[in-house]
Amino acid sequence: MPNKRAAYASEHLSQLLDGIPDGGRILSENLPYGAVVGWPEVRSDGNPGLQTRFVIWPGAMAIALDEVTHEVYVVYQTREVPGTEIVTVELPGGGIDPDDTPFETASKELLEETGVVATDRSEWIQLLDEGGCRPIDGLVWTSQHAFLLINGRKIQEPADGETTTVATLPLSKLIDIDNQNGFKDPLSPYFLRRAQDWLKENRPDLLT
Repeated sequence: MPNKRAAYASEHLSQLLDGIPDGGRILSENLPYGAVVGWPEVRSDGNPGLQTRFVIWPGAMAIALDEVTHEVYVVYQTREVPGTEIVTVELPGGGIDPDDTPFETASKELLEETGVVATDRSEWIQLLDEGGCRPIDGLVWTSQHAFLLINGRKIQEPADGETTTVATLPLSKLIDIDNQNGFKDPLSPYFLRRAQDWLKENRPDLLT
């Protein structure tokens, strides 16, 4: 799949370059995960400059509530950072493969990373419109998606090769973690708040 994803990403980048000003080009790439694109500009002082954007592969996340406790399934993941490693708390999710929909990715990643499935398809809630969200267009071009599962059931351990620790935490605790700058990515807390808003309006009995 990585080779197929890389080919798809390369085609996507070529199409993207058609939509930016003349002179746009790929400055650096690490396909299929991302690339840096740039195009010339004239700055306000009249000097030449270069606009750049980092293009990230589109992805999908799952906010899954346990069917009994209603707490949110999270994974603790060891990540490399310059000079060391850190343990992060994350929502299940991943990059969308060329043949998958955002929903298929969210449900597949949830099963692989946590062993959790929906008790019924109707228990899934799409939190964003079909195009997903583009959280920081001024710096990064990407389309990210989020789905809320209001009744998740753990049926197995994480898939072989997953090096995560699975836990459940109250949604309010996860919001507190974000308020203390405990998340290492901007998307998880954003999606958690979207889920919280939906629950407040539609299923306040599931708030934890």
